[in-house]
Amino acid sequence: MESVYAVIEAKQNLTRANIIYAGRKVASVRRLHRTSAPIVHAGGTYPIVREPFPIIAGIVSYTSS
Repeated sequence: MESVYAVIEAKQNLTRANIIYAGRKVASVRRLHRTSAPIVHAGGTYPIVREPFPIIAGIVSYTSS
């Protein structure tokens, strides 16, 4: 089972171009078709199917220009 909880972009120097690039990347991840499935464990299966939650995003950098 795979999940995306967050998208983090790390850059040495934060520029306008980096922010635009990161925004487009986040938008593409948020557009992915997401589903939920029952969770299998040793005692059986959890029947509760969760609704997909919002994917958070961030950008970190050492400096900015």
